[in-house]
Amino acid sequence: MKADKASRTSDVTAAMRAIHLVRHGEPKIFKDPYALRLTSRRWRTIIGNPLLYRLLFRTDLYGWIHPVIGDIVARTRYAEDLLDSAVRQGVSQYVLLGAGMDSFALRRPEWTASLMVFEIDHPATQQRKKKRIAAMGTPLPKNHFFLPVDFERESLAAALSRSSFSTEAPAFFSWLGTLVYIEKHAALQTLSDVASCAAKGSRIVFTYCEPEPLEGKTSSETFQRMLRATRRRGEPMVTGFHDEALLGELHRLGFRVEERLFPDEIRRRYFWNRTDGLTMLDHFRFLCARVVREERPALAV
Repeated sequence: MKADKASRTSDVTAAMRAIHLVRHGEPKIFKDPYALRLTSRRWRTIIGNPLLYRLLFRTDLYGWIHPVIGDIVARTRYAEDLLDSAVRQGVSQYVLLGAGMDSFALRRPEWTASLMVFEIDHPATQQRKKKRIAAMGTPLPKNHFFLPVDFERESLAAALSRSSFSTEAPAFFSWLGTLVYIEKHAALQTLSDVASCAAKGSRIVFTYCEPEPLEGKTSSETFQRMLRATRRRGEPMVTGFHDEALLGELHRLGFRVEERLFPDEIRRRYFWNRTDGLTMLDHFRFLCARVVREERPALAV
């Protein structure tokens, strides 16, 4: 992604959530009534025109995208299911890493009344999102905060230190679909920052895949087409982790893995008995880890 450009992938992700709500069958895995208005005008035109949608998404041109949509809605459902449990256990802070066009603060007023919400993303992407929300005329809750940060150049710890984020209160972090777009050293630094900044007992949910599919090995045609599409947008997927190596890194950084879901498990949980054929990609995993380290260094500035 270019340093001064908003993420095009964030527009695509919002469009995929909108397609699931508007064009897919029941039951909905995840409902996002704001996604259509948060995506680009081009995507709004495609989704809102049944003939154009059928022309693109019922043919080979874009028909391959449906498993990508399944992955997007399933990972968001998974994260918010776990967030629901965390809030019931007393978590008072929610940090969305690489938030993109996520609409949580608009969708869930019953939670945002008492939950501090921090959206972390590239400054240009956040500016685009702010303009779209302003155009809706829908106010954001007072305890919602945009924190601009470029993960390749800036520290998550530094961004949090400039905010009202509390290192003493439990927090829940979600990092969905974006780890693969940053270099490995930046990904590990971000995980290290979470472990360092968050109170013991805080959790993070994120998605990842192994390196081989990103290198064109052992991956489906759908995954290969997605790789080509992200490269054309100037936002290539560059980082994967082998399962056991990632578990070792998380342990070293001060996390305990609480759950790891592989594609077959995700399908059983969220796609069982669907009649519209919706499924998900073969290569992404969902992981939830808890901060267990006893000592936390001071926030880096």
